[in-house]
Amino acid sequence: MHNQGIIHRDIKPANLLWTSDRAVVKIIDFGVSHFNPTTHGLRKGLHPDDVMLFPENDLLKRIGTPSFLAPEVVWFADHASKLSPATSSDTLTSLSSSATIQDDIDSDSMPQKRPPVTKAIDIWSLAVTFYCFLFGHTPFNVPASINANVYHNEFVLYKQICTQDWAVDDTMGADRASTGGRHPRDPSSEGFMIVGLLDCMLQKDPRSRVTLLEVKRNPWILCDISNPKEWLRATSPCISDSSPLLPWVRQASRRFFDRCHASFHC
Repeated sequence: MHNQGIIHRDIKPANLLWTSDRAVVKIIDFGVSHFNPTTHGLRKGLHPDDVMLFPENDLLKRIGTPSFLAPEVVWFADHASKLSPATSSDTLTSLSSSATIQDDIDSDSMPQKRPPVTKAIDIWSLAVTFYCFLFGHTPFNVPASINANVYHNEFVLYKQICTQDWAVDDTMGADRASTGGRHPRDPSSEGFMIVGLLDCMLQKDPRSRVTLLEVKRNPWILCDISNPKEWLRATSPCISDSSPLLPWVRQASRRFFDRCHASFHC
């Protein structure tokens, strides 16, 4: 998808479907996706004028599911004063003065200048999806009881995404395996590998966020694959549907979802 210049913008459990034989996972709902033909070359059949359908500034809009949005999408500096050009100053003033918004933010967690919005936002939402499969809830949550104003609660959520760390439950997955907490100490444990992978994917600054290729090369992803080199080659963007290596893709996707999905219900 990324190799074709497409940014999904709404990766989440509800937008992933399993085939009936549980061999292939498919991504659905491209309703808010962005296509960048200028950096990846015009796709066959796309008229140059169609580029106007996907202006770059569209990526700055907070489109998608709030809990899965990346920090650079909901980015703001100096607390609420620069949350987004789309938010009115009156609303921000009201929300900033609310006693329900905590002030324990890390000033170094986000750049003072808004980072570029790129395909890295899909890596963030993929990590949130992974987190959901492991723990049954999203890493950043605002209790509905905080305030009856949905816009207020979204603001609190966006502030958490931009400035707060995420917690790790004591156990993960359907088998309730021990995680070792937010900072596992045993490098040989599965919790250490998984939390480390999430750490790389949930970097506030997208320029520090791991790439999809690096995710695929992560030891936890490769640990149950008999021939990792062949699998990495088989899952490269250039593979065709008729390739004899396609079963590697099906096998790996089934293993991945078998290991971490059962604890979350869409």
